[in-house]
Amino acid sequence: MTARQYLESLKKLSKKVDAQNKYVDELDAIVSKVTSNFKSDVVQESSQNTREKALVMLIDAKDEADRLADEYLDRKIKVMDMINNIESAEHKTILISRYIKLMSWNEISKTINRSLQNTYLYHKHALIEFEKIYSLSNTFES
Repeated sequence: MTARQYLESLKKLSKKVDAQNKYVDELDAIVSKVTSNFKSDVVQESSQNTREKALVMLIDAKDEADRLADEYLDRKIKVMDMINNIESAEHKTILISRYIKLMSWNEISKTINRSLQNTYLYHKHALIEFEKIYSLSNTFES
């Protein structure tokens, strides 16, 4: 995996966490609705099975959300540690803005007060610096 792919994987993982949390919220709403339908004294067996299935799905979805959040946090900490080893403050800002804060190129160019074209160029240089650090970290982990 290249350094850029590693940084992109952090963005993708963030989106997975968001999607899983949305799924948990949707299941939670369904379970709440199903539970409120069981307020009557007469509960049919099939209704009970539906409720149990919904609860199991919710628990599994929450477990997966927690696992993804943990994985995201671990990777984010590693990325931040690597970015913090970059000398250029501007390069750090670009990488953090793009891959941690998920900012658009236009937002980043305004933040660093550069043209969009210069922002792309600085990003390219920032990736080169990050690649050196990333390669070193992979050497030590192997």
